[in-house]
Amino acid sequence: MTGKSRWINVCILGALLVSRLVAAPGNTEVAKWKNNKEAAFIFHFDDCPPTQVEYAIPEMTRRGLIGTWYYICFCDTKYGNGDVWRELVYTYPGQEIANHTMSHEGGDTYEWIDYQVGECARLIREFIPELQDKLMSFCWPGGTPWNISSAEKEEILKKHLLVARNRRGDCGRNVSAEEMFSFVQWALDNNDYSDYCFHGVGGDWYTISLDAFTEFLDMYMEVKDRIWNAGNLAVHKYIKERNTARISVPATGAGHIRLSLKSDMDPDLYDEPLTLITEVPANWSMCTVTQGGKSDAYQVSNGSVMYNAVPGNEEIVLTDGGATPIEQAPRRGSGLNTGFEGPGEVSIYDHRGRLQMRFDTRDM
Repeated sequence: MTGKSRWINVCILGALLVSRLVAAPGNTEVAKWKNNKEAAFIFHFDDCPPTQVEYAIPEMTRRGLIGTWYYICFCDTKYGNGDVWRELVYTYPGQEIANHTMSHEGGDTYEWIDYQVGECARLIREFIPELQDKLMSFCWPGGTPWNISSAEKEEILKKHLLVARNRRGDCGRNVSAEEMFSFVQWALDNNDYSDYCFHGVGGDWYTISLDAFTEFLDMYMEVKDRIWNAGNLAVHKYIKERNTARISVPATGAGHIRLSLKSDMDPDLYDEPLTLITEVPANWSMCTVTQGGKSDAYQVSNGSVMYNAVPGNEEIVLTDGGATPIEQAPRRGSGLNTGFEGPGEVSIYDHRGRLQMRFDTRDM
């Protein structure tokens, strides 16, 4: 054997040893974006003009796309009373209502601006009670002065549990589909997040044409499997939780892996599930993931399983497809060889995290 051949063999052996050390059961990473997508994208809609209700909402929802809709409480349009926006949230899960102040008119005193921001937050939480004591997205309206200091603005937002949006995209009018899609392409090219902000769609103010809007959405749908579409708040939470996530593996054993997932964020406010990818034993083909009494089954691919979990105090337990979960109350008869016995909802996902089947064992 030549010296060169020996050197190649040593390198191969070293790589195999390193990979075996790295790919130990329990080794876990947090995906940069939900469901290990390449990027994230947010559709912002400001000011609640009528054309958003008449054109934007139908075009978005029929494609299964999620938007963040910035609501003005004293909106003087025919859809300004909140009913449409409440129905949007309850009919299409994931759609997000955000705070755009009471009247979009600006202000010169702390007290008036606090009212503009805080009263709008209160009214939105009144007609969507699930937002009580939860974070809400917020945007300072443009074109009007908000003449208080940055520190005072931050104090008001913190007091009312509001998160200011951090826009990266544009907010153009009379722009082409290609111009709007360039921000989607930027996100994909940079493995990052971006967005686009709309006002009127096919009419009203600061408008883009309906044709350009629908063409843009169709272009987006061509890459939708590569990019995470979510509301502003979900993306904000994911980034904050991901950037401060800490994972430990208290124990592994025959047929199970225990994980602890924590972040530096307040778990009562930051509750967006993070996507985790965990190495599992080579003989696992299915994996059941349990956290907080909820269990889902996932396919194992290339020695790892991808799933979603919420940072906090609830331990995560991964079990082999046929094993009984550690310290979980026994359940009866899922019929899926997950090892769970007893009534409850069971979800089956493929190795890419796509839902394949969901049923309730109480119906069996």
